[in-house]
Amino acid sequence: MNEDDDIPPLVATADWARTPPDVQLAFLTLVDLLRSLSARVRELEAQLKQTSRNTSKPPSCDPPSAPSAPPRLLRGKPKGAQAPHPDQLRPLLPPEQADQLIICQPQCCPDCPSRLPANLPDALPPSGTQVWELPPLCAHITE
Repeated sequence: MNEDDDIPPLVATADWARTPPDVQLAFLTLVDLLRSLSARVRELEAQLKQTSRNTSKPPSCDPPSAPSAPPRLLRGKPKGAQAPHPDQLRPLLPPEQADQLIICQPQCCPDCPSRLPANLPDALPPSGTQVWELPPLCAHITE
């Protein structure tokens, strides 16, 4: 092995020759430590740049500094069943077959806190929604 191979970079050959061997050993140890720590810092910085967009990690693992997901593009299609498919809606039963009828009318204006009169005419035709509740299950035991 050549003596010049042991001389660390940025140190003159004459200065290295005058340096005591124990100081040379300590210096070379510190240079090796610096190189390994620099490699570790590069590795950790690369990990910091990983997000759900460039790895297989889920978005919940993204750091707070990660950019948010781009907004979803609207394609102009309405929600629900598309053109060739029929709607999958349960038809409404006549009001006479309902167990309970609840009439919902606004009590106050949604834009200001003023109260609305009870006899206010409808601006739109009334719409209906039906909620189907299953009765609680009860075990039938035979001995």
